[in-house]
Amino acid sequence: IFFKDTGNIKDLDIYLENAISSKFVIYGSNLINAKIKLTSPNDNKKLISNYDENLITGCLTIVNSKINISSIEVLNAKCEDGLNFIDVNGTVKSTKIKNSRSDSLDADFSKINFEEILVLDSKNDCVDFSGGNYQIKRLNVKNCGDKGLSVGERSQVYVKDFISKNNKIDFVSKDSSKLYLYEFISNKQSNEICGSAYNKKQEFNGGQIIFKSSPNCVIEKDEFSKVTFKK
Repeated sequence: IFFKDTGNIKDLDIYLENAISSKFVIYGSNLINAKIKLTSPNDNKKLISNYDENLITGCLTIVNSKINISSIEVLNAKCEDGLNFIDVNGTVKSTKIKNSRSDSLDADFSKINFEEILVLDSKNDCVDFSGGNYQIKRLNVKNCGDKGLSVGERSQVYVKDFISKNNKIDFVSKDSSKLYLYEFISNKQSNEICGSAYNKKQEFNGGQIIFKSSPNCVIEKDEFSKVTFKK
């Protein structure tokens, strides 16, 4: 769907009829004060929809658009990504994603300011950023099957307040990316690994993590990466 201007649209309430094959794509649009909610059937199927003939991986995908979104909510996603931003510029005030079968939030080649992100019960990564510039005022991730926050492919990500609980690993910075963490809270113990910086793809360098204060957990890094502390 293409929206020239959503200024006169109060809510977009989307229901995917088929949890595996159905996807909703907004492209080339100007989203003004939009409120979007997408729900997939809450069934017990173990299958995951990876990508279709158009290489779309998100149950809800917003591509090549300018956005000013008031709220966006994604429930019970069965796709590789619950919500996927591609080549998007703008702001999102409230983002809530719950019960994703794989990754929850994925953003690529975008420049987005997020006011608040809440992700609960994701079977894989909760938040995954690549190839862009992203700022988050409040990030709260819980019960992520893999990474709470993943930053890669020359991204710069700034997180002011970050709460991470019951995740396999809280955050990673890889492949020439920089992750700035100001306030960070985790339920990991002092001898547990909560973060990592490393090189994964040969065309990139390592990752960087910049803290305002030292976290009470273990940060791993490889020989190509850096972890620093700046007040």
